[in-house]
Amino acid sequence: RSYVPRYSCFAPSGSMPQLGRPEECSKSLLGRQSGSRKAVLAAVQKAGYLLMNAPDVLKADSEIVLTAVRENGRALKHASKELLSDREVVLAAVRQDGRALQYASKELRADLEVLSAAVSG
Repeated sequence: RSYVPRYSCFAPSGSMPQLGRPEECSKSLLGRQSGSRKAVLAAVQKAGYLLMNAPDVLKADSEIVLTAVRENGRALKHASKELLSDREVVLAAVRQDGRALQYASKELRADLEVLSAAVSG
């Protein structure tokens, strides 16, 4: 039986992945400028779950959150409350991973288009 690591980080050059916990991956991907918009955007393009380590102000940035949920739908869990009610963000998340529906606002969880996207995506 082979072991599959739970987390992996992407090396900056795109070379072999490095293993580590999410917070360690965040540090290696974001580097010293972990709060910079540019660094967070680059990180969530490769690993959407890293949204969890972004500053709150960037968790409310629709471009960053959209990028994260397109890579990993369940990154929606870490989006700002306002973006959990944003139709475009939620649709992108549930299309990538239907399980992201649980993090959407109550109103969008009842939306037929969102529900349809969640079950077919």
